[in-house]
Amino acid sequence: MSITNPRIEEVTLAGSKFLSGVEYNTDATAKYKADINNLYRNVYAASGTPISFTVVNSTTPSAQGVPDIGGSENNTKVLGVTGALDFNGSTLFNGAIKNKPFLSTALSESIINLTSLSRRIKPEIELKLRKQVRSGAIVMALKRISNNLEFVSTHKILKVLKNIGDITVRSNLIDYSFKVSDSLLSCQAKFLSEIQNHQVFFYTSSRGVTESNIIISNEMKKKMEIHFEKEILIKKTDNLSSISIKLPVENISIPGIYYFIFQKMSWEGINIIEVISTSNEFTIVVDDQYVNDAFKIIKNLKSL
Repeated sequence: MSITNPRIEEVTLAGSKFLSGVEYNTDATAKYKADINNLYRNVYAASGTPISFTVVNSTTPSAQGVPDIGGSENNTKVLGVTGALDFNGSTLFNGAIKNKPFLSTALSESIINLTSLSRRIKPEIELKLRKQVRSGAIVMALKRISNNLEFVSTHKILKVLKNIGDITVRSNLIDYSFKVSDSLLSCQAKFLSEIQNHQVFFYTSSRGVTESNIIISNEMKKKMEIHFEKEILIKKTDNLSSISIKLPVENISIPGIYYFIFQKMSWEGINIIEVISTSNEFTIVVDDQYVNDAFKIIKNLKSL
């Protein structure tokens, strides 16, 4: 399968704004068109919307389905697709903002100098627009974006965080990191069978491609090391504490909640050693010396 003859057609400029006596368009629409070859040659999707678009600095065109082959057509049919594009100040500047870590947060918190930022991103904006842009125009666009960021991202996140449920703190934990082996799961099963009636103790595990982590209460240390004595221990970290947070069910549909929490931890110099999560609950593991500060940050989220 291949795509040929990609093109932009039906470009329409709209909107008008004067800055320093120069008129700028504030919006533009266009049609992206391309031909898809060999789509029908072997197997094609007869339902759903398998044709999607990846765009930069534009609204994303709707995904499309694949039309059936007509009565007089065969598998050599070339499918022409069309996607509607919409370029405006928000899509253009958002593209320049999103690929820079912490920049969107700094804008929403109004802690960044917009004039300095405009000078920094001006070459990138001019490259995308293919013309010179005045710094004043960039500053005005950044002001609009910062107001939108503050409302859209922060407001939705804070609404969820105000409804945080129970916060549970556990101390005296140990983190074991083992190399993944054929016998590791069997060791875990035997260990879990032995401790299944000890509900007061802490146990959690996570498995990656090459290593697996198990975090337990210190009281289970001896049993743990007996069951796993033949496994390859990569690292063992003790003097740890965990903080478990119950989140509202709507957290799974709001992007940025974990980032918002972890960012505040980072700003306070708190190193997060492990993160364990389920759909509506997550647990962070930190060194004992940071647990009080981490708990205070999470508790204060409700009053932001």
